This record gives sequence, structure tokens and C-alpha cells, in this order.
Amino acid sequence: MINRAKPPLTWRARLAWSVFRNGFPRQRPPAHRKQTAIPFMWPSWREGIPQWQIVDLQSYIDEGFNLNTLIYSAIMYKYRAIGIAKLRAYSGDPDNPDLLPPDHPLSKLVARPNPSMSWREYQGLQDVYLNLSGNAYGLLKRPRRGGLPDAMYPMRSDRVYIIPSDRGVKGYLYVPEGKGLQEGTPILPEDVSHVKLPNPGDPLEGMGYGLSPVSPMAQSADVDNMVTKFIKLFFEKGAVNSGLLKFDKPLDDDTVAGVKERWMEMYGSYENWTEIGVLDQGGDYQRIGMNFEEMSFETQDERNESRILGPFGVPPQLVSSRLGMKHSTYANWEEARRAFWEDTMTMEIGLFEDDYQYYLQSEDGGFVAFDLSEVPALRRNIPALVDAWVKLVSTGVPKNQAAQLLGLEVGDLPDGDVAYMPLNLIPVGSSALEAPETNVGAAEAEEDTREGGAKAVSEAAPAMAGKNGHGSNRKANYTPEQKAAHWKAVDKIATSWEKPFAEGARKAFEKDKREILALLTTTKAKAIQHKATVDWEDYLGDVEDYFIKAGPDNWRKVFIPLLRGVMPDQAKRWAVELGMAFDVENFFARDFLNNYVLKFATDINQTTKDIISMIIDQGQKEGWAIPTTQNHLESAFRQMAFGDVSPDDLEWYTERMIPYRSELIARDQTLRSSNAGNHELFNEWNVSKREWLTQIDGRQRDSHAEANGQIRGIDEPFDVGGYQMMFPGDDSLGADLAEIIQCRCSELPIVEGI
Repeated sequence: MINRAKPPLTWRARLAWSVFRNGFPRQRPPAHRKQTAIPFMWPSWREGIPQWQIVDLQSYIDEGFNLNTLIYSAIMYKYRAIGIAKLRAYSGDPDNPDLLPPDHPLSKLVARPNPSMSWREYQGLQDVYLNLSGNAYGLLKRPRRGGLPDAMYPMRSDRVYIIPSDRGVKGYLYVPEGKGLQEGTPILPEDVSHVKLPNPGDPLEGMGYGLSPVSPMAQSADVDNMVTKFIKLFFEKGAVNSGLLKFDKPLDDDTVAGVKERWMEMYGSYENWTEIGVLDQGGDYQRIGMNFEEMSFETQDERNESRILGPFGVPPQLVSSRLGMKHSTYANWEEARRAFWEDTMTMEIGLFEDDYQYYLQSEDGGFVAFDLSEVPALRRNIPALVDAWVKLVSTGVPKNQAAQLLGLEVGDLPDGDVAYMPLNLIPVGSSALEAPETNVGAAEAEEDTREGGAKAVSEAAPAMAGKNGHGSNRKANYTPEQKAAHWKAVDKIATSWEKPFAEGARKAFEKDKREILALLTTTKAKAIQHKATVDWEDYLGDVEDYFIKAGPDNWRKVFIPLLRGVMPDQAKRWAVELGMAFDVENFFARDFLNNYVLKFATDINQTTKDIISMIIDQGQKEGWAIPTTQNHLESAFRQMAFGDVSPDDLEWYTERMIPYRSELIARDQTLRSSNAGNHELFNEWNVSKREWLTQIDGRQRDSHAEANGQIRGIDEPFDVGGYQMMFPGDDSLGADLAEIIQCRCSELPIVEGI
């Protein structure tokens, strides 16, 4: 049956041709209404006539893209770059849009413009056409006139001809390969997306053809091609530069021909470079051509590279050209990538985005825009900004003002308008005031009553005496008020990171779930292929292999950025308070972070593996089918990630209720990782001793209350509940999980003058 809602192509072609000849049908305006059309003052012989192309695209392809490595490299670098930025479909406020669902027609269109192309293929080819010819045409196939296209097809720019009128562009004529203009297919302007580069010489005043970037570089490209061809011929025809053979006797034509043939046979081509030339009596060889050094190929290469790559806007080092590699370092590579995106690619993508936003609009308000958030070169360097923020705060700039200067979102800080200064900052020309003595009597009494406790704080060895020379004669100790303020600051920072940590844990659990269910699907397929029952032992082995090999890496990728956030937050607070220098990158350059994350990820994967293994074992004993096992695994992961599965929904799980692990991990790791980072920092600062601080609020463990106030050397473990810990939450020395989980303790550096 014929679908009447979709007019046939022949009907649309006739309609387009009629419009080209007669214009759009319109009513004659009333006599009293003045005509508002703005006629373009083009010669009448242009109107309604397909305009000739201004570039020979095939020549640019043959002699540029296919023959010149610089042109190919520059265009392909852009091709790969534009594939990073995805075109997405949105709705709502353009400043704060919402993604349209994947099944929305606009989302489906930008994901797959036509059955033969992905979006990356379509957009990449359009960008190649734009950089070769200065024009990129897209055919918009619409189910009905004025409706949202259901497909987009790229068209070779040399096969599309612009047809002008006194009102602008009347339409386009597509001429297939091997056909004449009379056999072309007319297309309405509303069905063609035309993206072009500026052409100041356009006779149609910007509505005609764009100018190709290859045009201004054509001569340099020809020179580069000829140099390459010369070198090729040099190796093919002979290693001897142009010269002549002279004899002191007359030679006839046959003799001359024989001498030339014999000379080339014996000494021509690179294979005969080492042969020694011999001339008979009366003969002489005179070189008349230039050698490689005299021709200065190095200078010519660099000149051609700069003149070819300049019009494309691609820095030389990004395509590994001679000029680029000569002046490149790892540092300026990063700057070159950023400059390429900021100066060239963002504008080029914007040309396409403007056209897409005009033509691709759904009736329910949907629109499209490029998502540049995944472009590495455009991502903000958050660690560097945070480091700059800390430096500003440490020199007395209020936190909110420093964040505003750097464009950082730090949220509502209760002390955001307070100016902080380091303790060791003294005006030039003044002397440090002697700090008042701290009352250590209460602390000494408390220490004496604690079994195994350290001696009075006043006997603690001076700390940080070597690196910075700061300090005073004051005894090392903290007042109860200082301890309370310290614990509150530690807890506040840790609490602010709990939500990102929980979201990270859910993301990692989701990845684990997908991998485990994918292994289950593979196991099912094997059983069907071999016409056998499911091999649960084999499946369990695959699951264990995943958690041993790939599982830890999954958690590493998710949590390293989070740990690189919470650890510096805690450490920089100490750096500001103590007036010490703290370099984030140097801090994480050591193996400390990787070792910590590896242990953390391994422990989490072991717990997850044990839970999944028990579920599989239970299913094997009870004879669960594959769908039942899949449902139970999904429920288990949901409970671990979100904690919203009721016990009734997990009644099949007879061992115990599966814990809500995302929240546990978030609460546990924010403080544990903070303590680990602080301990590493104290080591770096040559702190010799530190004190265990327990928050005494009625929720503390008895063993941790007993450990409160313990002072140990930086390399000596604390004694907590019969276990050894280098810092609160440390299990590297065998501390039981029940003793460290959800630990809210911290440690204080013993520093002179504090």
C-alpha cells in the first residue's frame, strides 16, 4: 500500500523545480500594502541558474588529501577531534537543558543520521568536505514538509550547485556522477543544510559557495609535493646530481646516446652510490645542479609546513611535523591542544551547530547542541584551581572571594567571608611575640591514669625542627577547645564528600553488575550451544576472575579522582593552619595513593565476591533458573548500591540481609582516606610525633575512648583495642574490620608553637 503521508520523491522533485522556475506560490498583496521583499541586486543572468563551482574538489582530493601528508594529517586530526564532541538532543531551558530520552525521534536522528552511518562517521565526513572545499552539504529527508527530518545524508560538495534568486537562495541542484546539469535533481532550500567557510569574493554576498582552506595554501602544497616527487625521482633515477660529461673530441649522436646510457647504467640510482666513476682520456664531469645541502630542504620543509597548516588552524606539533617536533615539549603539547580547541575547533563546531539548531527542531520543543564536556583539552584543571584557591586563602583572601576570582563552585561556606593568615606570618621588621604557656596539667593527669599512655606532652620531642625552622619555646599540646575545633573541621570536610563517594560507589557497583550479568549471559549461551545444563562452577570461576583481575581497576578509576579531592582538602587545612607549603601534584606523585586505592579496591571486591558467590551457591543448591538468578543478582546489587530493597524482596537470601554498602563505603572512606593522607603529609613535613584524637560524644567505641590522647612517634603504631594502627582506620597491620569501620577518630601532629 502507498503511504499517502509521505509524498513520493518524483512529486517533491517536480515541486522543487516548479519553485525554482516560478518561485513560491503566494497571493497578490492588496493594493494598499507595500511590497516588503528586499531584492538582491544580482545580474539577471544569475537568477535561477546553477552557479559554477569555484574549486575543483577532485583535484584537491587527488593532489591534496591523497598526495600531501600534511594536508591529510591536518584534516584527519580535525576529523578525529570533532568525533569527541557528540551532538545531543535536549529540551527545556537552553541554559540548563534536559537530555531527551533515547527513543525520542530527535535523539534517534543524532545517534544515527541514516542507516549507513553513525553520527561520528557523518559529522567527520562533513568536516572533511568543509576543510577540502569550504562547503558541507547535508540532505534532510523529511516524512512531510516542515516536519523533523528522519534521516540526514552528506552530499559531495562538487555535486551540489547553488541556484540564486532575487530573494536569496532559490534552491540547490544535485547532479549525480556522470550526469549533466539538465539531469540534476532540484532540492528545496529547506531540505539542505549548507555549512560554509567565509568567502569575501562571493558574488552572492555570503549566500554562495564558501572558500576552501586549500585555496590559499595551494602553491605551498604544490611546492611540497614537487619536493617529495623530486626526492622520489632522485632515488629512482640516480644518485648523481644534474651534471654534464665533457670530451675534448667531437661525438656523433649515436656516441652521445651510448655514453649517456652507459653512464646511467653504471652510476645511476641509489644502488650504485658506492661505485667509483671512471672517464676515459679526454673526458671530464662537471656538476651543474645543486646538492641537498645547497637546496636547503630543511628550510623549505619548515616553510611549507607553516604555510600549509596555518589555514587549517592546526598547530604543527599535533600532526608531528618537522617544524612542530623541532620546537615541541610535553608542556606545549598540552597548550597546543587547548589552543587548537579554543581558537579553531570550537568555532568550526559552532558553524555546524548553528545550522543543526535551525533545521533540527522537534514539534515538542526539542533542539540539539554539541556536548563539549568530554573534550579533554577544554576540561578545567580543577586540581590547579584548587591549589590556587588554597594559596589565595592562605594569604588572607576570604574563601568566598577566592572562589569567585577563580570561578570555583565551593558551596555555602559558613566561614566563607573570614580571612585566614598562617601562624608563622610575621610583618617585616617585627619580632615574633612569645606565645603564652599552655596549661598542660590536665593533660598530664589524664596521661598518667591511662594504662600504656604516653608521658606528658611536655616531654614530646620537638617536631618539624629540620625542614622549615619554624617554632618557639612553647610546649607542644592542644587545648580541649582546639581539639574540639579540629575534630569538627575534619568531620565537616569528610561529611561534604560523603555524597560524591556514595555516587562513586553506586557507579562502581553498576559496572560490576553489568559485568557479572554479561558473564551470566555468556554462560547461558555456552549451555545452549552445547545443549547442556548451565555450568555453574564455570560461571563462578569467571566471576572470581573478574573480581580478582578487572574488578579492582573498576573501583580505582572511580575513586582515585574522589580521593584526590578529599585528601587535599584535609591536608590543605593543615597547611594553612601551620603555614606550610603543600604541593598537590608532588604529594600524589609517590606510590602512596595507588597503594592505598589498591588495598581499598581489593577489600571491597573481596566482600562483593563473597556475597555473589553465596548467591550463586544458593541458586545452585535450590536449582534456580537463569532468569531467577539474574533477578536475584540485580536485587543484590541494588541493595548494595541504594539500600532500598526490603527484606521481603530478599527473602530468598537466607544467609543474612545484604548491607547498604554505598553509604557504608562513603562514610568510612571519607574519614579513613583523610587520615591516611594526613599521616603521609605529616611524614613529608618531618613531624616526629602525633596524638590520637577520639571524639567523646557517647557514640565512640570504648577501645577508642581509651586510646584518646595516645602520643606515638611518626613511625610507631597506636595501640587501639589490642590492635596496631598507624592512623585511625588503618587495617594494614591486621586490625579487625569491626575495630576500624565507621571510625571517626583522627590524629594531631605534635608541633612546636601549637
